Amino acid sequence: MMIEKFAEMMGVSAQAVSRWETDSAMPDISMLPSLCNIFNVSADELLGIDSAKQDEEINEICKKADEKSSRGYMKEAREILEEALKQYYTEDEDLRTLLDAERYSLFAGGKRIRPMLTLEFCRLFGGEDAAALPFACAVEMIHTYSLIHDDLPCMDDDELRRGKPCNHKVFGEGMALLAGDALLTGAFEAAATNTEAGPEISAMAVAYLAGCAGRCGMIGGQVMDVEGEGNELGLESLLKLHSLKTGALIGASCVLGALAAGVRFDDPCMV
Repeated sequence: MMIEKFAEMMGVSAQAVSRWETDSAMPDISMLPSLCNIFNVSADELLGIDSAKQDEEINEICKKADEKSSRGYMKEAREILEEALKQYYTEDEDLRTLLDAERYSLFAGGKRIRPMLTLEFCRLFGGEDAAALPFACAVEMIHTYSLIHDDLPCMDDDELRRGKPCNHKVFGEGMALLAGDALLTGAFEAAATNTEAGPEISAMAVAYLAGCAGRCGMIGGQVMDVEGEGNELGLESLLKLHSLKTGALIGASCVLGALAAGVRFDDPCMV
């Protein structure tokens, strides 16, 4: 009975299904786990074959499909974000060094996890990418500015970031500092001028983002990190440090995506 149902769904004869165990032209079977769940049976019960070898093949197919799907999504999202970020830059010969310094770090090959979250949460609540992109760009600008400043000699004094010389190693400390400042202020300009989301939602997004990036968020976590250097931090302090330094901006990325889709702070899903 199961074979007949499966054959009907696949548009083939039951006889063809029964031959799949030996047929080299066996069709794509990546859907088998889902079908087994639907019928509440094992793969061998569904197809009448020895499942030991087949289950291994099914798992491998599903694993490869998931990996391909994830890579494809990440690649597509990064491309969308890269193009959106470029729109905030117009050439100005008098500011060429500053613009080059900003873009050096902003387009240095980051994973774009935070802005992807903004896009995905907007989509989750039925919103459009156009409304989420300015907020996504704002989040990435703030993240990038924080990395530039973190690498400075007065902070972590790093030489490399993502396998490349840090911003201050290429453009000097003064210009790196200004590039970070420009990215921070540019982020709020991008969020505040989000015409697709509208002025009310943009204002809410700016206020929320400022709180998550400021003394009660990312900056506060950085302060705890600086003052905790060389000291032994308790678990509670360590968790607070990371929740502020890293978690606050990640949380903001998700909230801004929901705001872009029209979700308000009094909505139960925002709790």
